[in-house]
Amino acid sequence: MMNDIGIFASKASKSRYIKAFIAVVLMCSVLLCSCNRDVPDEKVTADNLNVSAQNVCRGFFQSVYEDDLELFKKCFNDHYFDGNEEEVFNGYKDSSVSGMTFVGTKHIATRPCDENNDLNYDTVKGNISFFHNIAEEEIKDIQLVSVKLFFDDNGTTKTIEVYSIIYLAEQAWYFFSVVDVTAKNTK
Repeated sequence: MMNDIGIFASKASKSRYIKAFIAVVLMCSVLLCSCNRDVPDEKVTADNLNVSAQNVCRGFFQSVYEDDLELFKKCFNDHYFDGNEEEVFNGYKDSSVSGMTFVGTKHIATRPCDENNDLNYDTVKGNISFFHNIAEEEIKDIQLVSVKLFFDDNGTTKTIEVYSIIYLAEQAWYFFSVVDVTAKNTK
């Protein structure tokens, strides 16, 4: 009889330990989920814009959606504009998402510009040189940067993931072009 009680007690103890373990795991999962909420990064400033590929990419979209011409101009090298900064800026603004409130951006990933990302480095480098009026030998690196743009649409968060080509020249990072856009709704 005592043996049966001992077995019963140990099964009950195991059951309590398992229930306690499950409770701890669930609590940790909830805490991790709430800590890793998908929220925008801090805003980019003129001072930290050109220090990384991700910042110039995020800053480009921030400048367009927040109507910041000065930040926009810093996203491009000095040779790009031909006195038509406002015209180019307005062109980007006109082609941007409208009807929602811009909330911010979040860096997703930075990858090399190469065949693994369906890009030919030399071709992209030649295009940057031609369209941004900069010598190919001055282009030191090219990256594919993915950022998420956050919008508020009447209380519903909507996101757009955007892939852009960013390049390094003259010891600063600059925006070249958008290469892909994927829209998503977030609850």
